[in-house]
Amino acid sequence: MTQLIAQNAESRGLDFKAPMAWEGSKADRAELIRDLMCFANTPDGGYILVGIEESPGGFVATGVSDDQAESFDPSKIGDLAQTYCSVLPVFAVHKVALEGNLYVLIAVEEFECQPIICTKDCHGPGNELVLRAGTVYTRTVDAKCTETKTAEDMQRVLDMAVRKRGDALLAQVAGLLGSRGSGELPPSSHQAFAAQRASAEESFVEAGLVDSFWQVEIRPERFEERIVESRVELAQARDDATTQLRGWDFPHTDRDGAVNLTDGL
Repeated sequence: MTQLIAQNAESRGLDFKAPMAWEGSKADRAELIRDLMCFANTPDGGYILVGIEESPGGFVATGVSDDQAESFDPSKIGDLAQTYCSVLPVFAVHKVALEGNLYVLIAVEEFECQPIICTKDCHGPGNELVLRAGTVYTRTVDAKCTETKTAEDMQRVLDMAVRKRGDALLAQVAGLLGSRGSGELPPSSHQAFAAQRASAEESFVEAGLVDSFWQVEIRPERFEERIVESRVELAQARDDATTQLRGWDFPHTDRDGAVNLTDGL
């Protein structure tokens, strides 16, 4: 766990919070709402992991207590978010047990239609401004949650909004074509990947490969179907996709006992 923290400390998609309860200080809750807005305004969203302390020697995985974990009620978080956010961020709260410690993991999705703007000031101890009305918070290239001040950061947020509008327009066109019997558009990348993922999961169950696993979240942007005729070529593509993390291959594959799946290897 400590190695994982060290490797991801500067990740654009992950932020750490010291052990806390949701009913803690007003400033702590406001900072968490700021992080929700920040990740919602960042491509692919991100994660907030509560239970990590930062010390002079680095990050320490201390976890949270049962009471602290139970205090993170999505309804309470959503109620406060509506006070400060122009649009309620889409998020999910998970309680995760790992290596004897309990953590709270908050997964935040990128905004659905329009960037989320802070609608109200919030002050912390010493009248410090934690949230500023009219501000768009986002994640910078150096993995910091901050106000959008540069033209580059603002352009990234605007590009996301334009893409969202384009996706919505495409869905409307697809609906019109379908209703007029003019044929259907090909499945979206999301649908295509979901179909392949479902097929792979069925094959894992049939092959008895469900006893232990890595939980991985992958968000590719565009589905490109390519038929590989040779098993050797497919195995080589699998090996080329492997990443070495401190001596461990990820994803780990049994190269000597490969199993043919419905749509792959």
